[in-house]
Amino acid sequence: MDRPGGTEVLPEPPQSGARDVEFALALTLDRFRTRAAQERALEVLQFKLDVLWQMNDAMALAYGVTQ
Repeated sequence: MDRPGGTEVLPEPPQSGARDVEFALALTLDRFRTRAAQERALEVLQFKLDVLWQMNDAMALAYGVTQ
């Protein structure tokens, strides 16, 4: 798809978000039944998010993105 001015826009991704959320919720409820297991799952998720933010910051710095 092209926008005025020649900028190209990628097509929208498939609408699989709701299905992915349902799958993740079912998996979480099935596998993390104890408080300790749930807290560990949160630690793992926080680590993953920290890594993704660090990657985002590094790419923004490399490509000169300020906001």
